[in-house]
Amino acid sequence: MKTTFIQSRVFLINGPLNTFLANPPLHPFYEGSLKPARETKLSSRAGLGVDSGGQRARHFLTIPSPTLLLLISSLSVSAGNETAARASATGIVSDANWSSMPGPSGPKDSIDSLVVDPAGNLFAAGSFAEIGGIKANNIAKWDGNAWSPLGEGINGWVGSLAISGTDLYAGGWFSMAGEKEASNVAKWDGKTWSPVGAGTDDLVFALATSGANLYAGGLFTSAGGKSIENIARWDRTSWSALGSLTDNWVTSLAAVGNDVYAGGAFINAETQAPTYLARWNGSSWSALGAGINRAVNAFAARGNDLYVGGEFTTAGGQPANYIARWDGTSWSPLGSGFDHFVIALAISGTELYAAGSFTHANGVTVNRISKWDGKAWLPLGLGITGGAEKSTNVLDVAVHTLAISGTNLYVGGKFTAAGGKPSTNIARVTIQGGVPFVGIAYHRSRPDQPFTISWNAVPGRKYQIETVADLSQPWTPLLAAPRSASAGIESYDIPGPLQARAFFRVVQADATSAAPRGMWFIPAGPFLMGDASDGGELLVHKVNVSAFYMDQFYVTRDSWRTVREWAFSHGYSFENSGLGKALNHPVYAINWFDAVKWCNARSEMEGRFPAYYTSATQTEVYRRGRIDLEEEMVKWNAGYRLPTEAEWEKAARGGLQGMRFPWGNTISHEQGNYFSGSYLNSAPDDWDISPTRGFHPKYATGAQPYTSPVDAFPPNGYGLYDMAGNMQCWCWDRFGRWYYESSPTDDPHGPVEGTYKVPPPFYDRTLRGGAWYWPPGGVAGRINVNPTFGFFNVANYVSFRCVLSASQP
Repeated sequence: MKTTFIQSRVFLINGPLNTFLANPPLHPFYEGSLKPARETKLSSRAGLGVDSGGQRARHFLTIPSPTLLLLISSLSVSAGNETAARASATGIVSDANWSSMPGPSGPKDSIDSLVVDPAGNLFAAGSFAEIGGIKANNIAKWDGNAWSPLGEGINGWVGSLAISGTDLYAGGWFSMAGEKEASNVAKWDGKTWSPVGAGTDDLVFALATSGANLYAGGLFTSAGGKSIENIARWDRTSWSALGSLTDNWVTSLAAVGNDVYAGGAFINAETQAPTYLARWNGSSWSALGAGINRAVNAFAARGNDLYVGGEFTTAGGQPANYIARWDGTSWSPLGSGFDHFVIALAISGTELYAAGSFTHANGVTVNRISKWDGKAWLPLGLGITGGAEKSTNVLDVAVHTLAISGTNLYVGGKFTAAGGKPSTNIARVTIQGGVPFVGIAYHRSRPDQPFTISWNAVPGRKYQIETVADLSQPWTPLLAAPRSASAGIESYDIPGPLQARAFFRVVQADATSAAPRGMWFIPAGPFLMGDASDGGELLVHKVNVSAFYMDQFYVTRDSWRTVREWAFSHGYSFENSGLGKALNHPVYAINWFDAVKWCNARSEMEGRFPAYYTSATQTEVYRRGRIDLEEEMVKWNAGYRLPTEAEWEKAARGGLQGMRFPWGNTISHEQGNYFSGSYLNSAPDDWDISPTRGFHPKYATGAQPYTSPVDAFPPNGYGLYDMAGNMQCWCWDRFGRWYYESSPTDDPHGPVEGTYKVPPPFYDRTLRGGAWYWPPGGVAGRINVNPTFGFFNVANYVSFRCVLSASQP
C-alpha cells in the first residue's frame, strides 16, 4: 500500500476561539528578541494563542512515510518445577528500540520540523545555533552518522520543511537563507540557498508539496508581492491564491492527490464562523462534514482515510479526544483518544503514530507518543520524558514533530529522555517489521507432562499456537483456527502427551513483514555469544545487538553476476570472477575484498548510500583495489554490508539460547549440508547423529564443490537458511583470538588490531558457519582467514550474505 507523503505544521491552542483571540502572545522562539514592528503586528492580529498555563504557541511538522511496524511481545512457559527456555522477543517496540542522537542543548533550543529525503537523509529544523556539536543555524542534515550544516543556515526560526524531488523547502520566520535574502520561505538544492520568489510578508507555519506545486500556510497578508491571506501556492514561477478561505491563520497543510487540506482557526468566508479545517479541490473550498470543535494541529493520510490530530474533543458531533478519522463521508474516533493535545502524526504502512503533550491513552501510560494498530493505542516503551515533568504546563515536555525513514521513527521536540535514555530534543526509535511470531519456547519434559504457554497479546489480534519436534521440520498448528486475544496477557494450556523434546511458538496470524525483499528481520536486544564447551577462546558473554535485516540466503551465483555486471560499468573492479555450481547455489571463489565491494555495488545499484569508504573521512566510496578497512571507514547505518560476528551469531541462533545449532544440540544430514563422521583421522563428534556419513549423499555428485541450493534445508527460527552448513560466511571482524575477554557489550565490531597479520599488511578476517567440506562446528564456531583467500580451488567453501541496519528501508 502506498502511503501519501504529507508535510504539515501545527499551532497549539487551548481553550475556545475567543480566549486565544483575546490573548495573542509573542512568538515563543523569539521571546525577548522580536523586532518592534513584528511584535506590534503580532499583538494586533488574532491568531497566536496560549494555553491555560500561559505557554506560547508552538509549531511542529509531521512527515509520514511508508514502512510497517509489527508489534510482537515476549513469550513464557511454565511446566511444573521445570524451567523452560524462552526466546527473545521479536519486533517489540520497547525501550531497547530507542536510541539517542546528538541534539541541540540550549535551554530554548528545540526541534520543530523533521523531513526525510528520498536518499534517506534526515533534515531537522527549529530554533538552535548548534546541533551535535556543530554550528548549524536553525537547520541541519543527518546522514545516519553525523550532523552537517546546510551552508550558512537560516537567520531565524524554521518551523516547516517539505521535500520536492531533490529540493528542500523551508518555511518560518526569517529574512536570510545562507547569503541570500529570503522572506520566510527558501529553497535548498543540495548546495545553495535561494529565495522562493518574493516569499511572504509574515510567518509561514506549514508547507506541503504536490507535483510541481508548493503550498504555504501561515499568518501573512501577501505572497509574492500579491494580496494573499494566509494560504498560497507556488508553481515554481509565481505565487497565487487558493480562493478566499480565511482572514486568520493556517498552521497545518496536507496535499493528498488533487486535494489540499488546511487546518488552523480560520474563518469561513461565507459564514464568518470558525471552521478549523477545510478541503480545496482545485476550484473551491468545502467543509468536512460537521467538522471539529477546536484547532487542528496535524494531518496524516492513507488511502481514503484522513487522520486529524489537534486540541478538539468532538468530531462530526461525537466525542473524539484530540484525534479522529475522516473517511471521505463521516467522522469516527480512534478509541478513547488521549488526555491532552496531539501535535504530530505519521503513518507507517498500516500503523499510525501520534505524538504531542499527552501522557495517557485508554488508561495506559504512553508518555507523549503512541501507536494505533487499528484497535488500540499502544505505548512505545517509556516514551518521551523530560526534566520538566512536574511543571504545571504540560507543554514544557512535548513531541513537536515526527518523521519516518524505513524502519526508523525520528522524534523531535523539547525533552531530555527517550525510552528512558538521555536524549536532548531528538531521538530515534526502531519500528521494524519482523517475522510474525511472538517467540519460541524449547520445552523438555516427560511425554505426559502438560504445560502452559503465555504471551503478551494485543486485544482483538489473532494468534495461533504451533509446534514441531525439531526446527528442521515444518511447524504444525495446534489450534483448529487462530484465537482472538481478549486481554493483554493470553495463556494456553498445552495438554499431554507431548513429544519428549518439542518446540512451541505463538504466531500473530494477522501480521505481515516489512523486511526488504529477500531479507528477514533480526530483533534488537541481548543474547549470549560464544560456547564455553569449545574452549576459553569462545568465552560465553552477553552482547546487545541493534536490530538489523539479514539475507535469507547466501548470495547466489546469479545475484552475484547481476550486481557485478552493473558494477563494472560504474567504476568497480573485482579480483575474482566468482563461481557457483548452479544459479541457485552460493557464489564462491571470492575474497573478502570482493565481498565488501559487491556490498557497495549492490547498495549503489539500488539507490542506497554505500557502507564502505576508502578513508575515515567517508567521502570516497570503496570500489577498487585492496584496502584493509578500519571501523571508522564504515557507515554502519547505511547500505548493505557484511555482518559482524555478533550479528551473524545472533542471527544464526534463530532466537534460541545455549544451543550448539539453530535447532538444538545435535545435527544430521536432514538438517544441513556438511561432512559427517570421521575426517582427517578424527572421530565423529558426539553431536553428529546423521545415519549417513561423509559428504552429503544427495549433493556429493560431479566435481567439487558439493554445495546445495540455498533453500535446500529448513530455515532457522528467524527464517534464515544454511546457518549451520553449505558454506562458511565472510564477516566484517578482524580475527581476535582473545577478543571475547574484552569485547564491548553493545554492537561489537571486532578488535582494532587482529591476532594474525599477513603480507601485504592485512589482518585476518573471520569466517563463521558450517560448510559442505567440514564436520559440523556449531553456531559459535569461528576461524581466521587471510582476506585475500579467494582462489577457486581453495575457497570453494566460502561465500557471504549481506545485512542492512534496521534504519534502512
